[in-house]
Amino acid sequence: MNWGKGLAIAMGSFIVFIVILGVGLMSHTVDLESEDYYQRELAYGSEIEAIENALNSDVKVDMEVLENHIVFKQSDSNALIGVNIEFKRPDSEKDDLNFTTAGEKQYLIRKDELKPGMYNVSITYERDNEPYQQNEQVYL
Repeated sequence: MNWGKGLAIAMGSFIVFIVILGVGLMSHTVDLESEDYYQRELAYGSEIEAIENALNSDVKVDMEVLENHIVFKQSDSNALIGVNIEFKRPDSEKDDLNFTTAGEKQYLIRKDELKPGMYNVSITYERDNEPYQQNEQVYL
């Protein structure tokens, strides 16, 4: 075999590799983090303020992962009203879950409600008409 055939085989193999790679990458779906991404981006300043409020406050909602449950406990003696807990999967929007508590000091979520994997957990609440937001990651 001369060098011309080897060069043609190498170039042909490279072209086939690039075509297979391109088809594979084009068939992979990539979702935005949320459908209202652009509206949330415009309100990001208030989200930063809520995160800073939570960092500087002594009132927190603590998350504890147990064997069968995820427990959310409030550190304040007064129950917070309107605590919203969002579980977001970065890789699959259909597995996102949202829970709301109504004045409870402790809230349980069964682990079997959630698929195994990584979740971004966002806990939002209000106290004295000030917004608060805590962000955490959990691996189940």
